[in-house]
Amino acid sequence: MKGYKAMNEDMTCRGFRYELGKTYELDGNIQICERGFHFCRDIASVFNYYERFESRVFEVEADGYIEQTGDKLCCQKITIVREVKGIELNRVIYGSGDGYGYGYGDGYGDGYGDGYGYGYGDGYGYGDGKNIQKILEFMED
Repeated sequence: MKGYKAMNEDMTCRGFRYELGKTYELDGNIQICERGFHFCRDIASVFNYYERFESRVFEVEADGYIEQTGDKLCCQKITIVREVKGIELNRVIYGSGDGYGYGYGDGYGDGYGDGYGYGYGDGYGYGDGKNIQKILEFMED
């Protein structure tokens, strides 16, 4: 089963260090939040458990016995397939588009007409400028 797993910057999760391309397997029973390899079916759900701008996200392949509670799954066997980052990750988090949003009243108008203009905002059309540095870092990847 394909899924996504967020990890700390150093590729650790709950004290266990993973490596890209490797497969990990547990013998015996698994239980969500107790024992097993945890992941989510979609990228957006991993951010219910990890901070968006302080985590790395990986596509995983889960196998063996799999348990699910809500958006969290736990499995006996997991392979770290690839890292999801940059524009691909941003599109999942913020939706598709060209990365620029139009703002009304807070953009750069030419002083004529109704004063509408367009601006870059935070790069995703929200216009609040929050976390712009972290967003730009993701886009550079």
